[in-house]
Amino acid sequence: MTEHFVTLFDRTFLVFGLALHRSLLEQAGDFCLWVVCMDAETEQRLHSLCLPRLRVIPLRDAETAAMVAVRAGRTKGEYCWTMTPFSITAVLGQDPSVSRVTYVDADVYFFGDPRRLVQEMIEAGKHVMITDHSYDPRYEQTTTSGRFCVQFMPFNRSLEALQVCRWW
Repeated sequence: MTEHFVTLFDRTFLVFGLALHRSLLEQAGDFCLWVVCMDAETEQRLHSLCLPRLRVIPLRDAETAAMVAVRAGRTKGEYCWTMTPFSITAVLGQDPSVSRVTYVDADVYFFGDPRRLVQEMIEAGKHVMITDHSYDPRYEQTTTSGRFCVQFMPFNRSLEALQVCRWW
């Protein structure tokens, strides 16, 4: 079964996204990496590279009207954070055959098979895997960085997982 991953980045993170793709080629077996391109330059570059197992999602295809309305009031970084849950629903909306999609930050590099983490979620009978930051009290950053660590989050195509994604 193909394992689906999604990330998002603009031209400033392109090199990280390419490294993520390379690590998946080396570690992940049968996979597809979907990329929500946060600018036209990234979209054009990725199309021109014709990378195997990579599918491009233009930002316009992932944004909702509500997202477009809040974009002007957010920094680039904040808007990327805001787009993260929408990247998951963008993949699920574009390909009805996808049964699970894992959001991965663009600056993640895998040194082992990421499917092992997904397998733990499956074996536990869960629909989604979300990890608390669990900051040491001396380094508490929940108010600025949020409660959850977003870098690797699998979501099944299930009512339960989609409810979590909508809540997020």
